Amino acid sequence: MDFDDYFSISVAVASTVTANASFSTSDMDLNLELLEQDGTILSSSTTFGRFESVSATVSPGTYLIHASKNAGWGGDYTLDVTSFQVGCTPPAAPLAIAGDVDKNRFISFIPASGTENVSYAVTLVTVHDPKPPNSAQHPAPDLSWLDGGTRWVGPPSPYTVSTLPPATGFAAPTSCTPTARDWSGYPQVHVYGPEIAPSSTYEIRAMMGGCDPNVPGNYSDPLVLTTARWGDIVEPFQDPLAIDITQPDVQDIAAAVDAVIEAFGAVPRMRSQLRTTATWIPRPPSVADVVSVADAMRGFAYPPGNVSDCP
Repeated sequence: MDFDDYFSISVAVASTVTANASFSTSDMDLNLELLEQDGTILSSSTTFGRFESVSATVSPGTYLIHASKNAGWGGDYTLDVTSFQVGCTPPAAPLAIAGDVDKNRFISFIPASGTENVSYAVTLVTVHDPKPPNSAQHPAPDLSWLDGGTRWVGPPSPYTVSTLPPATGFAAPTSCTPTARDWSGYPQVHVYGPEIAPSSTYEIRAMMGGCDPNVPGNYSDPLVLTTARWGDIVEPFQDPLAIDITQPDVQDIAAAVDAVIEAFGAVPRMRSQLRTTATWIPRPPSVADVVSVADAMRGFAYPPGNVSDCP
């Protein structure tokens, strides 16, 4: 940079604009300002170090970000700018699917009306907390480090729910970043991802696009969803208050086999499909899913696979 750089940003609604500049060159220092068009300073940052930040709540219009070199010559810097609408009204909450059954690797909801510009946040309340607990020989993997985290519902894609009778829906992966979209064309959404595990509890909330995800009041009321015990895909389901582990059983294995051979009336794929990576989602259930149910019936623990935190 040569002394001064100017950037413009336009906002259509009252917003909080924040600009963060970071640089690594030890012999350079930077000043940062957020300006009105006429040069009036709304926020400035002149600290010594390798980070500067300015922020202000502004009316609709165009504003300038001014980066000026305070010391040194040359050197790259990174400028990150965010803009969040202020005074957001929470949209309608997502809806539960009537008669829905807990699944192992999916959680499902119905987008409410008036959600043409909405992001859906998924709170990981408790991730994989089987009750009753697993046997001492096969302890459950510890995924509690995910508890309390947030993921977002990513872009939905067409999904084959069943072939006999034919039924289709939409499956959406978890995401680390919110992306608002029009949900009016998605009657049901089935969410999957490495964080969607058996014996877990989740909350899904809606937030209008452009709103600050760090403000709790911007979210709708939650829809609470749970998942079934590992391998338990048909009734009777495991009673979490029972002392003994009774599920899954041979009925679950039989149901998994019916799903593999695509027998008429087999359980939907969201219940029989236990591998939910992007590679496996388009495929029908397979023998590997049957083996997983059989292993679960023998008491083997849920294999979480590659689960990582968001950056």
